[in-house]
Parts: sequence; structure tokens; C-alpha cells
Amino acid sequence: MSVKTTRISSNMTLVLALFFPTFWIVFFGLFTLALLFSDQSELPFPAIPYMRWIILAFFLVFFMLIYITLMRLKRVELSATHAYISNYFKTYSYEFKDIEKVKSVNFGLFEILILHLKYKGKFGKKIPFLLKRVQLEHYLKEVGETPFSDLG
Repeated sequence: MSVKTTRISSNMTLVLALFFPTFWIVFFGLFTLALLFSDQSELPFPAIPYMRWIILAFFLVFFMLIYITLMRLKRVELSATHAYISNYFKTYSYEFKDIEKVKSVNFGLFEILILHLKYKGKFGKKIPFLLKRVQLEHYLKEVGETPFSDLG
């Protein structure tokens, strides 16, 4: 028996949470490693002795920013009674009674919803995702009263 679900997270989640971080970490990680392990005389900027450490710091700072923001985004699907949360490798279901609140943060071009669970789940207590407003409105018309009803 299959359960009818509606995806309310944006398709951009796949790009922002998987493709972009993977590309950035591999490309700039290899670039940083190449700079760290090459001779000073072979570098394109031999006059700046600390440039290797500046580039390493740049890589580490942006890696942490990507990890804290983009890599935490999840895919969210809703049924009449459950929320299905996925990181594209594993999916966990949570009953609506396990959701404490849903908080919306609007950045103009995009909107991020944060599910606050009553207890710590597999992805933590706070689960952020990029909202696709049209899908949420369609879901609310079909289902009615849910923890997401205040957002419609």
C-alpha cells in the first residue's frame, strides 16, 4: 500500500545540498592541496609568502559556511498524517504530533522553513528546508488542518 505524499521542498534543494557543495569541496579542495604541496618557486604568486595560508583559510571558512547552511537542507514530503524528511540517501518519517512548531524565514527570493521537533530525530531537532510555496498551498487545499496550516 503506497501513501500519497506531496513534496513541499524546492527542487533547488538537490543542487544546493548535494551538487554545489560536492563541486566546491572537490574543486577548491584539490586546488588548495595543490598549492600547499607545490614548491614556492612554482606558485603563480611567489612574492607573497603567506598566500598558501590565506587560501587555506579561505577554503576552510567557506567549507564551514557551506556545511552549516547548504548541506543541512533536507527534502520534505507530507502525507495526511506524516512528514517524510530525506537527505537524498535516507528518509525518515515523523508523525505530525512529533512536530513542535514550524518557523518560516523569508529571504525575499527564497523561503526557508525550519521544522522544530519535540525530540531529537535522526537529522537533529531543527530541520531546515527550502520551501516551494505553490506545493505547500496545493497540499493545504487537499489535506486541511496540519502543523503547516498557519503558513498557508
